[in-house]
Amino acid sequence: QQQQQQQSFPLIPAIVVVVVIVVVAFLKLSQSGQGAFTPETLARFDGKQTNKLYMSILGEVYDVTKGKKHYGPSSGYYYFIGKDASRSFASGVFRAEENVIPHRVDDLTPEQIASIVHWMEFYKSNKAGYIHRGVFCSEDEYALYDIDGKRTEYGKKVDSIIKNALDHNARLEEEKKKFTICASRWTAKDGGYVWCDEPNHVPRLGSLVDNKSTRCGCFPATVAAQNTDKLKIVDGCDPKASRCKSPDVDVV
Repeated sequence: QQQQQQQSFPLIPAIVVVVVIVVVAFLKLSQSGQGAFTPETLARFDGKQTNKLYMSILGEVYDVTKGKKHYGPSSGYYYFIGKDASRSFASGVFRAEENVIPHRVDDLTPEQIASIVHWMEFYKSNKAGYIHRGVFCSEDEYALYDIDGKRTEYGKKVDSIIKNALDHNARLEEEKKKFTICASRWTAKDGGYVWCDEPNHVPRLGSLVDNKSTRCGCFPATVAAQNTDKLKIVDGCDPKASRCKSPDVDVV
């Protein structure tokens, strides 16, 4: 029995060494700001508790300390610091909103999703010297990464949403190139006019791609006639007219 005890003693220092290594590694990770960030750990990089400024967009954490002028405690973009507020990159609301999860994005429009991706590409490009530090992870249902830093099922769903949104926007831009915006003019004396310069084209409100669009575009008369559910006749216009007097129209 005494022999067995003597043989087991060397294991204790070994276990202690392993524990110390793990703790030291964890402390280094916490102090350097690398790896997977929980809401609590990310919140510490707020320029007050530490001299670092970290923020997350679409689950990717960036060190924006070099942009202190823009992201520091007294700046306009400080709301983004210490959290993932991806929604605000699309909504423009730089404050906490009641019953709104700031990192939830699956309920946004394709245009809003594309806007957030545009901003993420800016941070990713490192043009301003911002450094990628890790991922934002949490246990809520809208987390893109789980507590171990692995992509969640929700994250995979958002990946698909992003792909569809970018495809949607690409098709929309292609449509804008193919079917030009309506020409328009407004004067206090004559009121508003809209028209299409291309032969056999008529002004219509809407889009073949985006059913929420109110853009005034010039479409071939045959295309307009075949898509009356998507392309609406401009108020005051004859369905076959290429030019007409009309109230104010959004041509953008």
